[in-house]
Amino acid sequence: MNGMGHRSDEVTVGHPSIWVFGYGSLMWDPGFDYAERSWARLEGWHRQFSIRSTRAWGTSAQPGLCLALHRGGTVSGMAYRLKDVGQVAALAALDQRERAYRKISVSVSLPDSRSVSAITYVYDPAHPRAQHGLTLAEQASLIAMGRGEKGTSRYYLESTVAMLDDHGCAEPYLTDLAGMIARYDCARSVSVKRSCDIDVCRSVER
Repeated sequence: MNGMGHRSDEVTVGHPSIWVFGYGSLMWDPGFDYAERSWARLEGWHRQFSIRSTRAWGTSAQPGLCLALHRGGTVSGMAYRLKDVGQVAALAALDQRERAYRKISVSVSLPDSRSVSAITYVYDPAHPRAQHGLTLAEQASLIAMGRGEKGTSRYYLESTVAMLDDHGCAEPYLTDLAGMIARYDCARSVSVKRSCDIDVCRSVER
């Protein structure tokens, strides 16, 4: 099987060795029990912030962003082998959690030289929450402001960056985003300070 994967209706359930490949929040918050986990590499795909989050990491009024897999490149992430018991329930919960994505099977490489077939969730351009052609600045703005039931969109980014850094797989794209958000915070802080200073001056003048 190559890294391009195949359609979700070809993914089978019930085999004792079902693997799931996570590249965003699944790396640090899988939400299911597993029998084994391993750092893994997937060829033919790369991660990008392109799914609008209106519940977990944002709201309808102030959406955040989540990562999705897009074709081309190479991506590192975490592979999990599900426990033999409870596979159907675990996959059903995953399908619900990743409902804005398309489920496919891919082949991932593990550090011990194994190559395993894994389920993963990739960008679905037809989904209403899919974002098309966002600039880096637009992505940074949404991530900086998004806050939902699970937390902030920037926490999602920071946790992903930390996980990749821990495994020596830092990505310039994500580092650039984090830097842009930090500069955005600085600019906003200066703007707020200036506004406060103006208010203080006006109060003194009165």
